[in-house]
Order: sequence, then structure tokens, then C-alpha cells
Amino acid sequence: MVSMTARQNRTDRPVQGGAEMPGGDISEGVDVQVLVDVFSNMQLGLAVWRLEDIHDETTLRLIASNPAARQIGRMPPGSLIGATITEALPGALRTGLVTILADVVRSAEATDLGVVHYGDEHIPEADYHVRAFPIAADCVGTMFEIVDTEEPSGEVRAETDFGLTKRETTVLYYVAAGRADKEIAKALDISAETVHKHVSSILRKMRVSSRTEASVVAIKSGLLSP
Repeated sequence: MVSMTARQNRTDRPVQGGAEMPGGDISEGVDVQVLVDVFSNMQLGLAVWRLEDIHDETTLRLIASNPAARQIGRMPPGSLIGATITEALPGALRTGLVTILADVVRSAEATDLGVVHYGDEHIPEADYHVRAFPIAADCVGTMFEIVDTEEPSGEVRAETDFGLTKRETTVLYYVAAGRADKEIAKALDISAETVHKHVSSILRKMRVSSRTEASVVAIKSGLLSP
């Protein structure tokens, strides 16, 4: 646990200011709308959490998220705003993410968590590059994006006509190669249950009823090379 001394000595950063603002350069008199546009249009997922009880890390509550965060998480706008971190990210406790974010608030020091493998009923299972940084009023911001740590050996198009994610396209490649779920799970270092969920999502998005049909359609459409 980070000592409370660091937090007590912290100087809260103003939302808007001139060149004297710590942590970066913002021209004096910048319109707040400019900052709102940056928040709304940045390509990285961005979520802001407030630690309501400095002694209780589970009181982190989601107070804002940008469109990219909602797109990555495949959530409708505002669906989880106001939820505690354990409500919004049920698997966060086991990953240690809750403790890390609370410590960023207490220490007022940013941290790069590197690549974190995560997934739950709200967030698609994937590898995410996560960074966390302190914000005024006992808040912490998290920036994240999906990274691809596994690539199939065959040729796969990055973009599809079926709305598949890159991970789903990778799973589909192995399905088309005749691999069983356990074999795919081992190759991608995920659980067989997760593979099954990916396959179900693939069939739904491609509007087919079987793995064989999905493979044939993917090859005929040019999604996968024969």
C-alpha cells in the first residue's frame, strides 16, 4: 500500500491554465470545448474513475468514458457511468487493476501497466495496453487499446465485411484449418470456453449455422486465403 504522505503532499492540477500548469503545456485561454473535443475524438479508450474513499480501493467509480472506450468495450453510451469498478469490471480484482488504480490516486504518479489480458461479460477478452495517470479531485484516468500479441500463420485480412474483431478473425483461421477448440485455446493462450464464445460470436456475425459453413464463406469472400 502506498503511504499517505505522497497524497498529502500532492498539488491538484487545475483543469485549465497557462504554461505554469504542471505536467504539460496548455496555452492560456484555451476554450474548454477544445479539451472536450480531444476527449471525445481521441482514438485510445479513455475512462475516468473517482476514488470516493481513499482508504477503500473498491470505491473507485466510473464518472466518464469516451466513445473509443465504449466502442472497444462494445457498450452502449453511458451504460456503466456511475458504476463502481467491481460492477463495471467484474474481473478487475483478480487482475490487481483495482489496487493499481487506487495507488495512482494516492501517489499522484502515472504508471504504464503494459499489456493486460482481460475479459468479462462487459469487455471482450483480449490483450489491452493500459496506462493510468492521476487527475485532480481523487480521480484517475485510464487509457487503453487492444493489442494483437498473436498472429495466425496464414494470410488474414485486417478488415472484414462481417464486423469480426481481429481476435475473432484469428480464431476463424484456426477453425477453417480444422483445429478443435482445445487446440485453438492452446495456440492463443486462452481458455477453451473463450474460444467457444468467439466461435459463437463469429457464427452470429457471419449469419451461418456451422463452423464448416463459416469456413467456406470466409474463404469464398476472400477473408481467409484457401
